[in-house]
Amino acid sequence: MKMNKLLVLGLILFSLGSCKKDDVAPSDPEHEEELITTVRLAFVNKANASDSTVYNWQDEDHIDDAVQDTISVLNGVDYKMYVWVLNEENPSDVENITEEVEEEAKEHQFFFSGTAVSMGHLDISYNDQDGDGNPIGILNDVSVSGAMQDMQLKVTLRHEPNKEGTDVSDGDITNAGGETDVEVTFIVDIVNPVI
Repeated sequence: MKMNKLLVLGLILFSLGSCKKDDVAPSDPEHEEELITTVRLAFVNKANASDSTVYNWQDEDHIDDAVQDTISVLNGVDYKMYVWVLNEENPSDVENITEEVEEEAKEHQFFFSGTAVSMGHLDISYNDQDGDGNPIGILNDVSVSGAMQDMQLKVTLRHEPNKEGTDVSDGDITNAGGETDVEVTFIVDIVNPVI
C-alpha cells in the first residue's frame, strides 16, 4: 500500500540515521538467508521533496501470493530512490533487514532491471558505496523519461556478488554471481505532469 508523505520522510531519515557504511561486519561463510517478506521503495522528487511516495511488494505469509503497489512516477522528473527490505512475518516485531545489508555492505548489492530499465525509461544510478568504494543500492538516483504504462522494474538483492566483475559496479547483474536473497518485480507507470 502507498504511504503518506510524512511517513516517507520519516522512513528516509531513519534509514539515513542508521546507515553505517564504514561499519562492515566480517564475512559469514555460512550465510543464513534472512526471511524477506517486504521490499519497499521510496521515490522522492529531487525538486520537490513533498512529492514523495513509498511502494511495497509484500508476501507476509510467503506462500507466493504477494501483492505489490504499482509505481507511478512523472515523465521528465529526477528522483531519489531508497530501498528497504523487511521481515514483517510478525507485525508486532518487524525486522529491518536493510540494517544487515548496510552492516555487511561489501557482501551485498541491489540490482535493478526489467523493461522500465532496459527500454531507458528509468535510468537508475547508485548513490552509495561500501568500504571499498563499490555500490550497494540502498540509495539511488533515478531519471525518468518517456510516458509509458505497464512496464516492469525488477529489484534483486545479491549476497556475496563479485563486485569487481565486468559492469557489476554499473548495475549489470550478468557477471555478479553470488546468491539471490530476494528478487521481486513492480509494475511501473510513467505519466506526464499535469500542466
